[in-house]
Amino acid sequence: MYDNLQDTEIKLKNGSSDRSLRKLVLVCKPALKNITYIFDVLKNFATEIESDSDIEPGSHCPLHTFIFDCANNFLDQVNSEINRILENASLNLESWSVSTISDATSEREGSEKQILTSTLILNDNLKELQKLLSNLPDYSNHFLQLIYYVILDYKDLVHKIFKTLFDEEHYILSICWAKDRDIRRLLKSFFPTGSFCKLPNLGEMIESPEEIRLRNKEESELLIRNLHSEEHASWEIIKDNTILLILPYGPPETASQDIPEGTAELHALNAATGLKKLAKEYEDFSDVCLLALHLEVRAHCFNYLLSFDEDDASKAWETSIRSLTDDLMKMDETLVSVLTPKEMKYIFEGLGELISSILIHSVSQMTQMNEILVKRMHRGIFTVQCCLSNITMTREVSMERARQYIQLLNSTCDEVLNEIVEVGPIFKNMNMPQFSDLY
Repeated sequence: MYDNLQDTEIKLKNGSSDRSLRKLVLVCKPALKNITYIFDVLKNFATEIESDSDIEPGSHCPLHTFIFDCANNFLDQVNSEINRILENASLNLESWSVSTISDATSEREGSEKQILTSTLILNDNLKELQKLLSNLPDYSNHFLQLIYYVILDYKDLVHKIFKTLFDEEHYILSICWAKDRDIRRLLKSFFPTGSFCKLPNLGEMIESPEEIRLRNKEESELLIRNLHSEEHASWEIIKDNTILLILPYGPPETASQDIPEGTAELHALNAATGLKKLAKEYEDFSDVCLLALHLEVRAHCFNYLLSFDEDDASKAWETSIRSLTDDLMKMDETLVSVLTPKEMKYIFEGLGELISSILIHSVSQMTQMNEILVKRMHRGIFTVQCCLSNITMTREVSMERARQYIQLLNSTCDEVLNEIVEVGPIFKNMNMPQFSDLY
């Protein structure tokens, strides 16, 4: 019948002289999707006809058969369209470009956010499938299964893309650490929510400033200890910000958040359970991606500050500080358009504590020191403080620890001892160099 309606529409457009056709006026354009708007009404009508007729049990009236045939044909069309979208996402590079949409979660009027084009298309189709769950309740099991397999296929596709970008031939420190379950578990233990995705809202007091300082200090010490087991020449940082920009888009949160409400009440309990499991897998993947960004920023700090060329320490110091601050500013500019404020806070919070720890560790390993180098180090620390303050919009007081340490290098042994007597020990024994050897 659907094909006949299409033929009729074509004949009307072509100006057919058939009088019976000219009297026929189509209410709407013939389309299989039309069944979704009238399915329940026609089904109830067919049920009334069957109850008033002497129809044998198990048999149905022609109207019932017709509407279910239309619904089945529509299901075939939906399946084909979903397969086409997933195939296009895997083959078309434009699917992995970035689209800008309005941010409904932001309180700022007119605010926007960026999202992968493939995720946006997928999300729109998932919303359509959600509508079909209520429009065609007799097929809710089918649509729920379809939603499950769409999200599952997209998850596998995203993982494949990430493996292509971050192949194992290149030992990218942040990616390897983020995928390491032991490191991830330890870093999660420092975080109050136990998840990198469930970040506290800005202004929400979960930790005191002292607790935050201690957490950042413990994390810095863990990363420095862990780095001792790595050969510096064997690991890499992400220098191309285009690749760095891919990480925030890794977790397609929109897809995992759009799991239909009330799925537990549907008959397809296996699919509902599978969707909940997929949501957890998406959250874990989001954790890895956000943690990788967190660690990548710190890997840049290690890369530039972990060691210096002592043959020309002053020049090496200035070059390292300039390269680090340039990198941090570029990463901030790159990520601020795609991450939420609380995610940005997680990425850059605690950098001052880490940089102080790296500087103290690096300087304590040096065998030569002079007054000119000490002054340049003071200027470098101030430069880093200004850079971090511009990014975090807070005063980086944790950098004062590095400044105090550098100041000790410009003091005599008696002055150092007097400082310890008056203030108490500030640094660990391992951080105290042999001052007599440095001067």
